[in-house]
Amino acid sequence: MSSGPSRGVTPETMAPPPVSPASPLARWLLPVLLGLVTFLGLIFPLYDTDFWWHLRTGEWILEQGWVPQLDLYTFADSDRPWIDLHWGFQVLITLLHRLGGVSLVIVVKGLVIAAAVLVAFRATGEGWPLARRVACWIPAVICIWGRGYERPEMLSQLFLAIWLWVA
Repeated sequence: MSSGPSRGVTPETMAPPPVSPASPLARWLLPVLLGLVTFLGLIFPLYDTDFWWHLRTGEWILEQGWVPQLDLYTFADSDRPWIDLHWGFQVLITLLHRLGGVSLVIVVKGLVIAAAVLVAFRATGEGWPLARRVACWIPAVICIWGRGYERPEMLSQLFLAIWLWVA
């Protein structure tokens, strides 16, 4: 005996409440702030000493006009075949270094990794509220700050983010 309307479970009561859309300003501003914070956290002095090895190899490639087939820097294995997987990165940082020195390489690193974060951000969590999506990316950005060096994987991060966005 019920004295009022039925309070049973219906499809309408099980559906999550509709997500309220963010304002146009917030939809634009929050991702820009995420990218800016990412970029600013990556602008720090050069710490990775492998940078100089990559730079010298890039200079060698540009001087010789081809990618080395032997290890140029290991005297014990200088006669063994060697595949330089990072030759494109090495040429890129050498050209950037010639244009603006280490400072330009650091700024471009910050831009590339911030772009990777923004592209990956765009590729994820469309059904979530914008503030929650940004909050979920903050731990990832903090981790990136700790490993955001001028290394070949900075390009891999961008290419992976683009692949995820396309997929």
